[in-house]
Amino acid sequence: LPYVFTFSLGTMILGLMMQDIVNRTNTELALHASESRLRAIVQAIPDLMVIIDEDGHYVDVLPSTNHQLYEPALMLLGSTLHSELPTETAEQILAAVRDSIRLQQTQTIEYERDGVIGRRLVEGRAQPLGYTVNNKQVVVFLARDITDRKIKEDEIAYLAFYDPLTSLPNRRLLQDRLHLALANSKRSGQRGALLFIDLDNFKTLNDTLGHDKGDLLLQQVATRIRECVRECDTVARLGGDEFAVVIEGLGDDDESAATKAQAMAASISEALHEPFELATPAITIGACIGVSLFRGGESVEQLLGNCDIALHKAKASGRDTLRFFDPEMQAALDQRSSLEQDLRIAVKNKTLSLHYQAQTDNSGAVIGAEVLLRWNHPVRGLVSPLEFIPI
Repeated sequence: LPYVFTFSLGTMILGLMMQDIVNRTNTELALHASESRLRAIVQAIPDLMVIIDEDGHYVDVLPSTNHQLYEPALMLLGSTLHSELPTETAEQILAAVRDSIRLQQTQTIEYERDGVIGRRLVEGRAQPLGYTVNNKQVVVFLARDITDRKIKEDEIAYLAFYDPLTSLPNRRLLQDRLHLALANSKRSGQRGALLFIDLDNFKTLNDTLGHDKGDLLLQQVATRIRECVRECDTVARLGGDEFAVVIEGLGDDDESAATKAQAMAASISEALHEPFELATPAITIGACIGVSLFRGGESVEQLLGNCDIALHKAKASGRDTLRFFDPEMQAALDQRSSLEQDLRIAVKNKTLSLHYQAQTDNSGAVIGAEVLLRWNHPVRGLVSPLEFIPI
């Protein structure tokens, strides 16, 4: 019996030892499999991952192999940020590392780096690990190439605010510029003007020449309009064959602002009258222009609506026509334009006359004369010098 008992006890102990070995082996295999999976996941991540201490030393390199932004990653071990990177970039990363340790939270920065395929934009993330190496706090730093992403973001932003055909601001960006222009006008007291430009017979030309020539015509129209305005003015494409111009700083009274806006519109109209070398014979076009002055008290929607009404009036009046939103202002400008034309004829035909106002001394003796210019209009009669002298 003692022998049997001893044998049974030995067998039981051996069985327990074997089970322990099996369990330990299974645990080691599971751990190895887990480590292999983790290593595969880490190696699949395209980011460079390094451990950096608070003084900027590379303490370890996580097994994400080599990275296009750097030399083989393992060569970073034992070096420092300042030995591997330009001073400005090294200081920027080191500041993020120390802020991450001090605040105990992730810090994100962007910087440029020369890589294997040229200059690249990098996003760096410093995450504190909560332990020390050689008595120094450490972080894990991930460097991700975001150049292509930024290019795509810029393209999306461009398409959101610019017309892809003419590269001019679109209606959305025009509204933003108008908000700013109205605020500037209200603050400074300076008048401004919004011009809507609609090409005459563009649809017929587009259908006749083909859409490719039509697109080229729109591009050249955009260029000519830009050349007629100042650099500080905004030229936008509203869509189709409609363009808009925002002009600021036209003076502090309506008449002066209207005169300057009319001159700008005339300059644009004249530029568009020049032939476009798109076909044989060359193409010539005109445009209807609607103008609305602003003083800063209007809303963007109100200003756009006013200018749209002015454009409709211009189109209803015939081709190659200019109309202002304000009927009184339009009447004053029409009168001025008519007076200008008649005055040119008067100068050419020498129908202006000189009148002499005698100048006398204290005794009444004539000592000279003030020479006055007078205009006896064939229809209007005598025109006041206050009307024609400024012209």
